Amino acid sequence: MKKKRPWSIQSRGSAGKAAASLLLAGSVLIGTAPLKTAAAAEAVQAPAQEGKLPAAQDAGRGQHKEKLSLIDQGSSVTLKNSRVSVTIDKGSATVTSITYGEDSPNLLANGGAGYYILNYSQNGKNLKFGPTNELSYKVTAQDEDHIDIALTVDDRAVLPFSYELHFVLMKNEPGLYFYSVVGYPEAVEGGVTIGQGRYAFRVDPNLFDSYAVDEERRGPLPSPAELEAGEEVMDASIKLPNGEVYTKYNHIEYAGDLNVTGLYGKDLGIWLIRGSNEFVDGGPTQQRNSVHQTNTTPILLWHEHESHYGRGNVVPSPGWKKIYGPSFLYVNQGGDADKLWKDANRRAEAEQRKWPYRWLDSPLYEADRRGSVKGQLKITGGEPAANAWVILADPSPDWQDQNLGYNYYIRTDSQGRFTIPDVRVGTYTLYSFVKGYFGEFRKDGITVQASKETKLPALTWTPETHGTTLWTLGTPDRTAGEYRHGDDYHHWGLWLDYPLDFPNGVDFTIGESSERTDWNYAHPVTATPGEPAQLKVPFNPQLTPWKIRFDSDKVYRAGTKATLTFGIASSRNGSLRLNLNGTEIANLASLPGPKSDSGMPRSAVHAFYREFTVEFDAALLKKGENVLQLTHAKNIYDANGQRTGDLYTSQMYDAIRLEVQQP
Repeated sequence: MKKKRPWSIQSRGSAGKAAASLLLAGSVLIGTAPLKTAAAAEAVQAPAQEGKLPAAQDAGRGQHKEKLSLIDQGSSVTLKNSRVSVTIDKGSATVTSITYGEDSPNLLANGGAGYYILNYSQNGKNLKFGPTNELSYKVTAQDEDHIDIALTVDDRAVLPFSYELHFVLMKNEPGLYFYSVVGYPEAVEGGVTIGQGRYAFRVDPNLFDSYAVDEERRGPLPSPAELEAGEEVMDASIKLPNGEVYTKYNHIEYAGDLNVTGLYGKDLGIWLIRGSNEFVDGGPTQQRNSVHQTNTTPILLWHEHESHYGRGNVVPSPGWKKIYGPSFLYVNQGGDADKLWKDANRRAEAEQRKWPYRWLDSPLYEADRRGSVKGQLKITGGEPAANAWVILADPSPDWQDQNLGYNYYIRTDSQGRFTIPDVRVGTYTLYSFVKGYFGEFRKDGITVQASKETKLPALTWTPETHGTTLWTLGTPDRTAGEYRHGDDYHHWGLWLDYPLDFPNGVDFTIGESSERTDWNYAHPVTATPGEPAQLKVPFNPQLTPWKIRFDSDKVYRAGTKATLTFGIASSRNGSLRLNLNGTEIANLASLPGPKSDSGMPRSAVHAFYREFTVEFDAALLKKGENVLQLTHAKNIYDANGQRTGDLYTSQMYDAIRLEVQQP
């Protein structure tokens, strides 16, 4: 029987095993028990504490006695320790070779390489920088424990800002650290915005044929040959010869959970580990590309910044400077897919415990001056804000769209307590959002001092309300995860099932219907969303109506205010017209926030959260059944059936609440 793949439209979470086989020299996996203490974290650095190959296999392998070394080869440099050897081109920062153990092949062979690409604009002109020979090489640190090399450019004829890419090799470590520093000079001509900066590692497709993002999403990838023979049905989405659709967006991960992703073969893995995501813009709910297959090689992605899911470009001001990373490219070997994955997660936990890295001496990083913030958040009435994200960021703009500085976040415990560690010196705003409540908590003026803990007074949040609640549809949590398909959305083309699931649109009765089955995770603009050639039913360009039916036990006097609160988990060119019992009460040509965050077509149940209210006269409510109808305010087809807008126009509702003000 043919195995299903966890990335396909047909497959629903099955995990497969890798097919390729490879046995390399080098160390085996770290021990089976997770590391639990700071002392144990240090043990990860010491090869004596790691599992070793049996003596008979390890005999004569002198690489374990080899010192840390830097070999300058003119146009390239090789960093080498007892575990790995990495060769880097000086002029382009291209990693041309990674070997693991004395007898290892190049893990980046057969079309692989590590390389940098920057997309930016100047004076409205889109530009791309992929260094070829523009970078200058220097050694910024070298001792018996680590080597740090920098490849830099600070030439306005090449880039309108300065750029440094650092590679760091530690003694006896099975992998490579790297980080970058981007700076905008005090005096520069022309406005600059940065759309995306990334370093990518393309690896040998003959060695790595499977991926892992989280416990549910790991298993075999399609081969490069399958993608090459396929048909593109959307950006980065390929219909394979067997009819399945593969898309990189099924591998998206939330920054709050994004600690380790990787690629592996039968007994070899290569992993991107982040000790911290403090440099990642957009806070814990930001979603990032991390790993996917291409028509030539599998690829691991490390982003400085990206504008997916509604996040804006970096718009630096003169004098701005930011350090991104460090992150760790980790190589492990030995055992099956489960053992490789578990070991990578143990290593990620160890890297988090070691953060911030003491070996990085930079005024931008301040490893030895970090402070912390401790507190407890409760809801008015005494309920603890349990398992809530607590975020330290700048006062403005919306923390979801901040990208110039750093943000720090952690989840509260069951009592609403939290300690945010390793925060740079400065003054911040504390934000929090809590499942079950609209809005967010905010406290300005949180001061963090060097090497000190800031203890906050008791924090109490009174969420905003607008009267007596008649009903709430959904759970305010900034996602559409509780609705139909919301628990199984990592599949391309779910919108094509909408007319099969809801041939007459959504018709939901409060108190009777099920949110899991009777309310769709996404509200498309038309009855048959998607490319007409891909539809599973006859084309219908009409707007698709959604109805909410609810009872009222009273009639309200004219002038009594009623309020609908909408939490929008995602919007791609969304709009909204509301009709209550035959009367239009709102017509929004666009929704607040970014115009498009592409949640629906990019395999998500949330993107850029936004919230708004609609007020109307409660006299429009009648005793007995009421019907609130929701449609998009704008169609993407004209009266002649000709398309005039975006095929994937849609929005996702987090939750909707109706309240009536009491006399």
